[in-house]
Amino acid sequence: MTNLETLKGQYARFLSVHSSFPVNQSPDPFIHSGTVESILASAYNGKADIDDMDQYKIVGESYADSDRERRIERLGSALTRTLALDEQLDAIFRLVVHSIFVKRTNEVTGDGSRAIRAYGGSSSNAIGTIWISTGQTVTDLDLAELFIHELTHHLLFIDEYSHHHFNYDLISEPSNFALSAIRGTMRPLDKVVHSIVVSAELLAAREAYLHRMAEDQTVHPADQQLHTDLLSSIASIWRLTNLSDLLTPRAVDLVARAESSLQSIDLAKVAEA
Repeated sequence: MTNLETLKGQYARFLSVHSSFPVNQSPDPFIHSGTVESILASAYNGKADIDDMDQYKIVGESYADSDRERRIERLGSALTRTLALDEQLDAIFRLVVHSIFVKRTNEVTGDGSRAIRAYGGSSSNAIGTIWISTGQTVTDLDLAELFIHELTHHLLFIDEYSHHHFNYDLISEPSNFALSAIRGTMRPLDKVVHSIVVSAELLAAREAYLHRMAEDQTVHPADQQLHTDLLSSIASIWRLTNLSDLLTPRAVDLVARAESSLQSIDLAKVAEA
């Protein structure tokens, strides 16, 4: 019988084959070393084939050592509180996310129309590694949602290794873009599908256990807005007449599952909680 520790070892071996970035095998996911932090941050620096927002520029400078440690302490407290809310979340997060590093963020303009400031991010170049750029001025609920947001990206990265999701040659063409549920702009389908699954997971988590944190949220939209944006994003994908050329059946199924999950979410119940 495979237990979680055995599975984690197998996962680490998988990552060592598919990534050139270090895999943290300590039970503490936070990266305290400036040297290791810089190596992990370099996973975000390369210009991707599909990067509509110049996101390769978004990871900023390091914090001073003392400031980094203060931020890690704050994030660690929020992560402990988050994982205590749900046993399944605790197991999956500890299995999948091996490294969390803290660096500043840069504002990027992408299409030149508006500045984008990230609270953190993930890269498929370094599966299991999360970058966080905030922690001092947001609530534990905001941080909990950031942890879940980034975890979802990594689960999708892993899934794509087994089940191809996108025709990358075609989704880079602007005529094949759809509406992002997170950014509210037209973006390549890999970004849009991820935004849809992330938004659906956030709504489900809010209903299931995040409501118990009973704090303000500022990083992601409120329930009704997130729900509305998610439906608009899904609809924009279904309107693509060449969808079967752009997404594999697996990716289409992920979008359909996200749409189906909305039917079981009672927004009034979430708001009351």
